[in-house]
Amino acid sequence: MSFVEEMLEKKITKPESVKFCVMEGREAKSPVRAHSDDAGIDIFAPLDMEEVTIQPNEAYLVKTGLKCICPDGYAMFVMNKSGVAVKKCLDHGAEVIDFGYRGEIGIHLINVGKEAQTIKPGDKILLIDDFIANGS
Repeated sequence: MSFVEEMLEKKITKPESVKFCVMEGREAKSPVRAHSDDAGIDIFAPLDMEEVTIQPNEAYLVKTGLKCICPDGYAMFVMNKSGVAVKKCLDHGAEVIDFGYRGEIGIHLINVGKEAQTIKPGDKILLIDDFIANGS
């Protein structure tokens, strides 16, 4: 069975045209577009992760426990959540999830502030959305 067939067979969340599923053996909140007119889909720290503290000028890779399928010709783009960026001074590193990527989504968070910041299981950490990647 192909990855796409496997994902279509499972219970998946489909905000707009992107399909997400929780990886086997992981506990994660499904991504959600909180309001129909929101710019992106909220991504949460996985429920099975340990609380982590990111020191100033340090980075941490949050392995979300999620996989996704983008429509052909699209890619996923990571964006800051304004509340997380302003209140916690957390920024993101890598920004693009290519159409063909089928591994676990990892979110690279960087503490650009002057105080340590704690990420707890289930915390909203950023937005993600799909955009046309091939210019057509």
